[in-house]
Amino acid sequence: MPVFEYVARDKWKNIRKGRLEADTMPFLVRQLREKGLFVTSVSPVSGKTARIGKLSEITIFRSKVKPKELMIFSRQFAAMLNSGMDITECLRILEEQSENPTLRDVLSEVKEDVEEGKDLAQAFSRHPKVFNHLYVSMIEAAQSSGSYGTILSNIATEIEKSEKIKHQIKSALIPPLMTLIFAIVLSFSLIKFVVPKFMELYGSVSNLPKPTQMLVAASNAVQGIRGLIFIIAIILLVIAFKLFIGSKKGRYIWDNIKLKSPIFGPVLRKIAIASFSRTLSLLFVSGVDWLESLEIVSNAAKNKVLAKILKEAKASVNRGENLSKPFIESGIFPPLVIQMIHSGEKSGRVPEMLNHIADIYEEEVDRSVENLSAALTPILTVLIGVIVGGLLLGLYLPVFSMGQMMAG
Repeated sequence: MPVFEYVARDKWKNIRKGRLEADTMPFLVRQLREKGLFVTSVSPVSGKTARIGKLSEITIFRSKVKPKELMIFSRQFAAMLNSGMDITECLRILEEQSENPTLRDVLSEVKEDVEEGKDLAQAFSRHPKVFNHLYVSMIEAAQSSGSYGTILSNIATEIEKSEKIKHQIKSALIPPLMTLIFAIVLSFSLIKFVVPKFMELYGSVSNLPKPTQMLVAASNAVQGIRGLIFIIAIILLVIAFKLFIGSKKGRYIWDNIKLKSPIFGPVLRKIAIASFSRTLSLLFVSGVDWLESLEIVSNAAKNKVLAKILKEAKASVNRGENLSKPFIESGIFPPLVIQMIHSGEKSGRVPEMLNHIADIYEEEVDRSVENLSAALTPILTVLIGVIVGGLLLGLYLPVFSMGQMMAG
């Protein structure tokens, strides 16, 4: 099919340029006019140039739309709609302002779908990698109530809070983890490269101290073909673990272990409770049906243990039972959460209670992350000191022994 380049003006007198395929030039002009564009020039593109143009549009690694970018888009979209602007005009402006090429392309397609008569939720649903099921469901709820601005503001706030928690966790865990990785690399380097050098010095010395013998044994285990086998074994173990947690049953077992682990478990439970409570409250307030809300939240839950509990809660509500019953039976949710949900069911204020739970546990997450960071730093410092100190002690013990022998 022939390719044409066009220049046109929209109803706001803005110049629009592009390249489209069409059977004939008049057919292309008619298509553009139907989209509200006044065509000023059209020219055919040669086959070679068209192929180059197509190839230039291909990107091997398309940039993802980050949560922060989606949050900014949602907040700007809400502000424009609240000011009374038309949806397509908002999308056009946001498309032009977007610095992310992926988001820009998606908004262009969304705008075209809306111009063709699709509703906003349908247009968003065609791009699940950018607008997930939760996002689309809330837009569907906004369509029935006509409160796009409020719903989009709520979505932006939810994304912002979720990103804040992620940032706190990364800020707390990355420094200790980097220190631990450095200690592991240093220890491996000492064992593989430094110990053999020392053994050239100790080669004639018999009856090495026990710590040094253990160090030599570890060094021998990572040398030559045995070292290669050791590295391959580590890689295979990592791959096996990835495959295990990639399976449905393995992911459930791993998520259960994480929630019940002594150090990270309490923090992960609080994060899960805060996220689930905030999202479910947001769906309820937006007017999404209870059963559908529970289904959406269970599918969006990253922890499979929590997802299973939420599916059981949906089944419980469908049978006419209380929402709090599966939470009690799970053993994951603290008594405070269960009591507040139960109280909300009695008073008919479940969304408000869920919102209070989210507020409480977001504050708890803040404190827990700070405490975890404060506890991990000295623990890892001591651990690293023991590991590196033990290695150095094992290396130099024979020197001390030789000194004692010569003094005697």
